[in-house]
Amino acid sequence: MGRRFIVFRAHCLAIVAFFSGNTVGLPQSIGAGGDPCRSLVPAAMGGPMLRDNNRIMLRWLSTANYELVYRGQVFLLDAYFDQGPRSRPTGVIPDRVVKTDAIFIGHAHYDHMSDAAPIAQMTNAKVIGAPITIDTAEKLGLPPAQGITVTGGETLQFPGVTVDAALAQHPVLPRVVLEALGKVYELDAGPATPAQDAAEAAIAAKGTFSPDVITKGTIAYGFTFATGFKLLWMDSAGPLTEGVRKLAAKLAPVDIAIVSFAGHPVAQMQSSSDPRNREAVPAAHFFAGPS
Repeated sequence: MGRRFIVFRAHCLAIVAFFSGNTVGLPQSIGAGGDPCRSLVPAAMGGPMLRDNNRIMLRWLSTANYELVYRGQVFLLDAYFDQGPRSRPTGVIPDRVVKTDAIFIGHAHYDHMSDAAPIAQMTNAKVIGAPITIDTAEKLGLPPAQGITVTGGETLQFPGVTVDAALAQHPVLPRVVLEALGKVYELDAGPATPAQDAAEAAIAAKGTFSPDVITKGTIAYGFTFATGFKLLWMDSAGPLTEGVRKLAAKLAPVDIAIVSFAGHPVAQMQSSSDPRNREAVPAAHFFAGPS
């Protein structure tokens, strides 16, 4: 922990939790014109950029969405911002995004990529994802020249950043569990109105429910910065794959690992090695370093 803490401080990583885009009446210091690390306006929406080339800014934008800012570049990790009338605003308004250099998509379910195509159209950003992800994005309007397909094992280069892709796997909750969870959410939030149903259905159509997403369409990304800082991002943590093991062998130890869980009601089932479940939490592999 000592080494990792020193690296954390040396690289001045800023993590900003962002809950609302309403900056009216906010002090300038936390609005668009203040310190980037305190701003409530994401860089993608015109917020302040970092001036120090050795600093990295990571901003959480709800669910599995993140904004990564480094050396004048803005990367979006997943793009699901307009989440429907029954969800709290994320603060990112897709048609007001003004700067994005690349959008990394972990997998092609709508709640990870629904806003990727329109943002890419407006900003000329590259969209990186598995074949089924890029195919889905193109059907939603992504210009083919802006799609970068990865299947696992590729290394992409951006100014000051190396990105390694690995084929991961999306977890699967049993259908009876999913149906029961759906009933719990409806009991808690109340049934949707016809208008809400229609709006949510329109968002759900901005992705794919193909079973290929599970084993062929989920990608893990490892970011290595010129400063030496390393970040792992997985927007879905299913069974540990050979691709993820190889990525861990190449990158570990990393400084930060962001690993999204599947939402098991019983936490032990997420990390269980029981062959009936076969799900494993991969983060430990990345922090452990080479054996």
